[in-house]
Amino acid sequence: MEQHKFSVGLLTELAPHEHPELLGLNKNAGEAILLRLRTDRYDGFRLYAEVRRVLCHELTHNVWGDHDDNFKTLNSRLNREVAEYERHLKDNTHSLMGMGYQPISAGTEMMAEATAHVLGGSGTPVDSSNLSPAERRARVLEATLRRLQAEEKEIEDMCGSSSQAQAHNP
Repeated sequence: MEQHKFSVGLLTELAPHEHPELLGLNKNAGEAILLRLRTDRYDGFRLYAEVRRVLCHELTHNVWGDHDDNFKTLNSRLNREVAEYERHLKDNTHSLMGMGYQPISAGTEMMAEATAHVLGGSGTPVDSSNLSPAERRARVLEATLRRLQAEEKEIEDMCGSSSQAQAHNP
């Protein structure tokens, strides 16, 4: 926040019954930021990574109102900076057992997503053993980009900051 000179007057929870169509809301370029922390049924909390992405999205509204290319560039930069910071923290942590942080391999998950077959889908499953390493990497990259684009679209669709600004400035 210091690096980007962001200022937030109030950071608070957006309860599931308040604007159920929204994941986050930035009022008046940082006067208040509201984030949905709880699940829709109040039976738990949303994943930290999801809340963090929405926070970066709403902080971007401190600078840019619309979801244009300027907005997307800054939002991507903020998410990258936060991920780098968190990676730095993980790399410098130690466990009592001396094993350190052991993340689940993302490559396996991404490969499964890239080669998955959906029941009832029209496509046929791909036998990944017939793919070259370059083709596997390309499929993993494509699947990852589709997933990230879908997540970003969901955040944009459930963002009240730009629609609120448009409602006040026809």
